Amino acid sequence: MAAAARSALAPRRSPWRWALAGAALAAAAGHVPVIGPHLEEAPYLVVLFVLLTWAYLFLAAASVSRDDDVVYGLAIVTGGLAIAGYAATRLVAFPQLDHDVGRWLDPFGLVCVSAEAAMVIAAVKGLRQPATPRHERAASIDRPGGQLCTGPPPSRALVPSPLRLDAGWGTRSRAG
Repeated sequence: MAAAARSALAPRRSPWRWALAGAALAAAAGHVPVIGPHLEEAPYLVVLFVLLTWAYLFLAAASVSRDDDVVYGLAIVTGGLAIAGYAATRLVAFPQLDHDVGRWLDPFGLVCVSAEAAMVIAAVKGLRQPATPRHERAASIDRPGGQLCTGPPPSRALVPSPLRLDAGWGTRSRAG
């Protein structure tokens, strides 16, 4: 019998979602300090930086809460376009940004491009990894780092047997 087709909206539960979320947060944080200086210089770029910051915050939250194919695809497109935009401003003189041509080693630019590249790589890796089947997700506990455990819940698994609350401590026996 052929396997059922997986929906693009079904969560993948990939361990790469944590790397994607961290990289998206780093990219968002890298864009915040450059908003102020560009207010006077190139206001149209401020709008783009604010939109990118919000998009990266959304991608970080979505990758952790519901890491489906759509989230990974949006991360690849958003990060890829941002990297292309950075390269374009370094190669071609944009309106009010002619001084950025050739400035490849701008510190905030390097932080942002590195974080965006890490985000794209994590999204590609997350898409390439097989999704966890639904029946395995339902029977497992999702732990940070993407590790799945099908054993007992951690609260019971970590309590040593002499300290179990149901061991009968505190009960008095009646001696005849």
